[in-house]
Amino acid sequence: RAPIGRAVSNARLLLVDEYDRPVPRGSQGYLLVAGPMISRCYLADPALNAARFVELPQPEGMTLFYRTGDLARADANACLHYLGRDDQQIKISGQRIELGQIEAALMQVAQVSNAVVALQAEPPRLVAWLRSEGTLPDALQLDRQISLHLPAHVRIDEYRR
Repeated sequence: RAPIGRAVSNARLLLVDEYDRPVPRGSQGYLLVAGPMISRCYLADPALNAARFVELPQPEGMTLFYRTGDLARADANACLHYLGRDDQQIKISGQRIELGQIEAALMQVAQVSNAVVALQAEPPRLVAWLRSEGTLPDALQLDRQISLHLPAHVRIDEYRR
């Protein structure tokens, strides 16, 4: 997949398995980043801090790493190659959002009993599949209702039933 290179100066990149153990070169791993460019925590969000920040032993001592949510592998020259995400995070208009957040917003609509959202590639479109026990609101009404729970840049391109 896409080569993303090596760490910039003062940064450390580490590929680990699901137990935070380094993976052998050539193996897929979860990408962690350490260095002065990462924050120490998210403000007032202990659950997200526990999920995204981890201290791991390094030769110079315990080091704080940030879990990027990216999957990568290092080739024989230690160049990292991006393999995808380990979650459902996507970018819309340069802004990140989890597909689960969009699905949760759709589930707030009284008539929706189940929702699945996906980003279709060509052309890039956000599509929502909805299930209902009754009649679903039209697309404009759905947009209005979910806009109460989502950032302004998130717009569903197509609703399917």
